[in-house]
Amino acid sequence: MTPLVIIFLAVFVVGPLTFLLLLRLAPSKRRPIGLVSLVVGSTGMSASLRYLSGGWGQDVFYTLAGIGFIWVAWIAVIVFLATTVPWFGLASARMMTF
Repeated sequence: MTPLVIIFLAVFVVGPLTFLLLLRLAPSKRRPIGLVSLVVGSTGMSASLRYLSGGWGQDVFYTLAGIGFIWVAWIAVIVFLATTVPWFGLASARMMTF
């Protein structure tokens, strides 16, 4: 597969499916802790690959793995933050009607 097909599948298929799966998990008090752990862990792994591996930019595996970890962290941040957007919209609309 060409790199453009892989990028397309990651951005428009795997990303939204991952978002949907993380969003559909049953709500609990521990869910935010899990999402924050996923964000911090993925970001930490990406930073360690970038700054500690010595192969960043020279070895394809380290570079793609680091980018993949940042991508997973981004999806988790979107699940953690973007799901509150409708609530903020409703609260803003309610404030404007008073």
